[in-house]
Amino acid sequence: MAKLEPMMGTILAQLQTRRAELEDVVGDLLRERDSIDAALAAGNGTPVPPAARQRARRRRPGPRPGAPRAPRGQNRERILTVTAEQARTVAEIAQLTGIKPTVVATTVSNLTRRGVLRREAGGYRSTPAPRPSRRGRRGDARRPRGDRR
Repeated sequence: MAKLEPMMGTILAQLQTRRAELEDVVGDLLRERDSIDAALAAGNGTPVPPAARQRARRRRPGPRPGAPRAPRGQNRERILTVTAEQARTVAEIAQLTGIKPTVVATTVSNLTRRGVLRREAGGYRSTPAPRPSRRGRRGDARRPRGDRR
């Protein structure tokens, strides 16, 4: 226990020194924030409340308002057209079609799972079999819509 006391005293002194350093840095940051708030308040007469600062940081980027979207099924058709010629990687498909790589990756994944595309050595390629229709995927076990019990 006698050996630990000098070490603990040294550690305690180091922690106190570090805490003082951090308080200086935090104090500088708080003063800078206050001066920015004062400048903003001078510009339009109202300070920025702390809750508004937090809300602004929490916003997640979403689709841009007014950003054009491809019509339903258009990306799928463009991907199938490009992959019919030869096997291509996601990056190649994105470059040739002009579709974002993330959209291509998601669409390719879905088409591969459904059996419309297959994975080959050079990337993905359209399967030669015709694609099933929407009704054909659900099977014949369903009752017709008008037959409700």
